[in-house]
Parts: sequence; C-alpha cells; structure tokens
Amino acid sequence: MNPCWLARWTSPRKRGGLYDCLYVALAEREGCELVTDDQKLIANLKPSCAFIVPLMSLP
Repeated sequence: MNPCWLARWTSPRKRGGLYDCLYVALAEREGCELVTDDQKLIANLKPSCAFIVPLMSLP
C-alpha cells in the first residue's frame, strides 16, 4: 500500500470522501489525469495533486 495515497484519503485536512480519494489514488497509481466537475474535490485536493483536472478547463 502506497503511504502517499493512504495519507491523502485519511487526512482530515483534505476533507475528501472515501470514494473521491479512491479515484484520486487510482489516477495517481495509473499515472493518468482525473477529470472532475466536483468543486469540493478540486478545492481540497488539487493543490497537492496536479493530475486533477477541472472539467471546466477543457475545451
């Protein structure tokens, strides 16, 4: 188990829900972007996860 992603979904200051954090961990493990329109997820996790892409930023 990667301690980096474990910390992300257990850290109370990230305020991420379990499913959100699992998607983030999967995207990190697979080395791909996570495109989302979830504003809470973007606000809480984007600063530490550059691979999170806001849906609104796509053409």
